[in-house]
Amino acid sequence: MNRATAYYLAAILALLCCSFFFSCTETTLFSLSPFQVKKLSRTRRGPLIAWLLANPRWLLTSILVGNMFVNMLSSTLGESLLRSAFGNQGTALAILVMTFAILVMGEVTPKTIAIQLNTRLAPLVAPVIHFIGWALSPVRVAVMYASDRLGGLLAPPRSQAEYAVTEAEIKTAITIGSREGVVDTRERRMIHAVLDFSSRRVTTLMRPRREIVAFEVNRPLAEIRDEIRRSGYSRIPVYEKTLDNILGVLYAKDLLSRRGRAPEAELRGILRPATFVPETKTASSLLREFKRRKVHIALVVDEYGGVAGLVTLEDLIEQIIGEIRDKGESAAPLHEEIEPGRFRVRARMEIAEFNRLFGADLRDEGNTTIGGFLTARAGRIPPEGYRVRHGGLVFTVSAAQKSRVREIIVCREEPR
Repeated sequence: MNRATAYYLAAILALLCCSFFFSCTETTLFSLSPFQVKKLSRTRRGPLIAWLLANPRWLLTSILVGNMFVNMLSSTLGESLLRSAFGNQGTALAILVMTFAILVMGEVTPKTIAIQLNTRLAPLVAPVIHFIGWALSPVRVAVMYASDRLGGLLAPPRSQAEYAVTEAEIKTAITIGSREGVVDTRERRMIHAVLDFSSRRVTTLMRPRREIVAFEVNRPLAEIRDEIRRSGYSRIPVYEKTLDNILGVLYAKDLLSRRGRAPEAELRGILRPATFVPETKTASSLLREFKRRKVHIALVVDEYGGVAGLVTLEDLIEQIIGEIRDKGESAAPLHEEIEPGRFRVRARMEIAEFNRLFGADLRDEGNTTIGGFLTARAGRIPPEGYRVRHGGLVFTVSAAQKSRVREIIVCREEPR
């Protein structure tokens, strides 16, 4: 090998290393998630990384101009070297050799490494590409100008709606943030609940007809007082003859405040107007109606006018913040062993906590609680008695309502 050949090979290798750098830089910076950028903002290079990503056209044009320049120059040197050694056949050989070299060293390898080590490499490549970008300013500005003119002819301007962030993108970002520890698991669950709230129908939240506590209008007031004390409800529908004939809503405070008066007022005289909503009403619109009317309870009616269920303000709020306990009501443990190897688990237990306690490997797949996991597996709100086997465990729903799972029995699957 003579000295000229050695120089050619050294120059080609150096240019391929530059191509490696440009491709690595492109993937490193553009693969950073917003949460990774936020973490890097605490480092010394954080502000520079944020500036580069806030100017993506500046960054991308600088990378592409530099990458194209080194690839073209390395291909030219490779062709010259091989033509001097093999004559006219060197051109075809140069195309094959340099294409393979650029593909391996300038594309696949650097991008594979960068996608795995993006947070480590970003502080290293950011200042270098920032310097190169300013050094290539004349070429970069010319390329960006030509791109703007051509883009204006070929692509119509995007509407503002096309830049809107979709619900799915928000959920994906929250899921990534939860995995990386930026978003707390409870925060993630609440945000998902808020996003689903606007499209959720009241039929999925209501207490079904058969579970409604209601009074017949002619029932003695003394019995009604006793029933209110036992049930703990403060607002109860009142009907005449049939539940489909609702006369109004009895507020417990209205009845109890009249105790001792003689003669006692009839029940009809202290009823407040009932609020009726269709089955198609969404949770968010009902919440606005509750606020506008200053009421806490509504009766859900079907297409024939019959009462299908009852929904309260507490039901709506629980969908976002979780179960609400009354003052003085003790919190039930999230899990308890009812017999050796058999556990009662509250449906609101976090999947991560369940995995830690039971040595399981359940995947959240968009759900954060055991109840949500079983609901996703069933494709609906699973009824009491629903059973599923997963990962060596048997899950049996032991308590459920129409709108949610309450408790699950968990045990190890017996070997066959």
